[in-house]
Order: sequence, then structure tokens, then C-alpha cells
Amino acid sequence: MNFVLSEMTFMRYFIPLIIEGNRKNISSTVFVNSNNNKYNNPLKHWSFLDGLAKKYDFQLKDIKEISNHSGIVFMIEGVGVEYLNEKHKKISLTYMVDFVPSYGKYIDKVDYVVFPSKFIAEYYGILSDKNLYLGSPKYDIQHNKQEILKKYNIQQDKKLALVVFPRKRDLNKANLDKIYSYLKDTGYTILVKTRGKDPVEKKYHGDYYFVDYSWFPHDTLELLYISDVLINFGSTAIKEAALMNTPAIDFNIKPADVLRGFDFLYKHNFCSVLQPDVSYEKFCFELNNLLSLNLENEYDIIREKYFFEPGSSSRIFEEIL
Repeated sequence: MNFVLSEMTFMRYFIPLIIEGNRKNISSTVFVNSNNNKYNNPLKHWSFLDGLAKKYDFQLKDIKEISNHSGIVFMIEGVGVEYLNEKHKKISLTYMVDFVPSYGKYIDKVDYVVFPSKFIAEYYGILSDKNLYLGSPKYDIQHNKQEILKKYNIQQDKKLALVVFPRKRDLNKANLDKIYSYLKDTGYTILVKTRGKDPVEKKYHGDYYFVDYSWFPHDTLELLYISDVLINFGSTAIKEAALMNTPAIDFNIKPADVLRGFDFLYKHNFCSVLQPDVSYEKFCFELNNLLSLNLENEYDIIREKYFFEPGSSSRIFEEIL
């Protein structure tokens, strides 16, 4: 199998497929392409990438060599398709809701596009005979809470709240001082996760601060898994919270003209949507109510209705190979 890697964030989708291939004695090669000055440029993180290659037994080659390697090629949102030719079976995986603006740019250049579910494609009005509804390999990983706590050196003497930090564009609407003080007053340890392109002012680092600490396993997924609650600001992490069985409080501060991905999830009981100027009493009530609910059945319903069951990598192999 072949993979086109232009961004380190793609590895969270590729490695579960590589692991599945290893189980079936199918070797993998990752063809690396620079994305210039982006924070997740693979060339900027070569040591980490090389470590992944050794651990998961795949080869690394320059993207220019891919024309000499026929067979199946996996991409993310069609990125890198210009390097491929008629010898390749071109498979594009979707990335959260990035397919909404990008699908039309690559659909005629690939053989298939793997969607999380038919519901997602229908909801966003993106249908084609090339669509395969097989899930997302990103979630094909078993988590262990104690191992994650040790990996990130987190002391769990209190409940954990994961703050997926808002974008700079929206900071003036977030009222972070109030939210942080509420979490502290209610006895939470604050974990803060951001991306390399969105650095956070030190006073908002919380008790633990992470900037793309782990490209694989995906640090946001691992931190969600160990957290008691997600504090969200319209991020697509709401999907990951639903699939990690983590209740969420969301502050809708995105501009009206910006896509709020997976907005259908906000109507479910595992998520409470609050205003940034929420009172302490209202915040405490919603937080305590969330944590008192038995949500296991709801998470199962969400997976069945909107997404997929575990085992996407295996389904992709069965369908494509």
C-alpha cells in the first residue's frame, strides 16, 4: 500500500491502515511531500515520523518516487493526487468536514472517496457513485487510561476538563477568564489543547498545555478519552467527544458564516450549549447535570445513526483490497 503524506495530521488516519496491512502481510510505503511553512509539515517533524516508521514498520520515500510504485494509494481530501498516474488506484479519505469545500476539486481525479457514513454525505449534500461508506480508520485504536495519564505525565487527583482552545479569530467572544475560573472553583484540573498554528497566551495554558504533542496516537483523542468533560468552542472535536463517550459543554462563538461542523450533534443530551457570559450557577448546574446522566445508550445511538461501528480499517481492506 502507498500513502501520500503532506501533513503530519494525516498519520492519525494512515497508521491504523498500516497496522491492518501488517496483520495481513501487506507492506506500506509513505511518500512524503513538503507543505512548505505549515506547522504540520512532515519535514519539520522528521524525527517523530522516522520513529513512527520504525515502530509500525513502513518505509519512507520522497513523493517524487511515487510514480514508480503502482497499486493502491491513500490520500486525505485528494491532497497529492497530482503526483499520481494511471498505474495507481486512488483512494481519498475524508478529514472531519474538510470535504465540504474540497470534494469538488478532486472527485474527478480519484477512484473512490471513503466517508464515515452515508448520513454524513447526504447531510452535506455530497453524493457520488465513488463514495464508499466505510467509517474512519482514525478511530481504530484501543485506549488505556493509565497509559495515557503516564504518557502525558498527568496527575489525576481531580476531575479533568479538556479545553480545545478557540481560534484567534473568536477569542474576543470566548470569555475565557470566566470559564477557567468556573472550572477551578468546581475543582477541575484544566487540560488545554491547541494546534501549532494557534499558540495560546501563557495565562490560558491551564494546568497542562499541549500543542500537537503526539501526531499518533492522536493527542486530542487520548486527552478526550481520559477527560471527564470537553469544553468546546464550536470545534469539530464535538465529533471526537461523541465517539470517545465524553460529555461536552459548547460555547458557540463562531461567526455565522463559518461552517459549524457536525452541528446535528449539539441537539443531543451529551452536549450542553451555553452562552459565553453564562452565570456560575447555570454553568455548575449544566456541568453537574451532564455528569449525572447515563449516556451510554445515547452514544450508541449516535454511532448507529450518524457514524460507524469500530473496525473501519478492516472494512476498507475488505472493500478495496
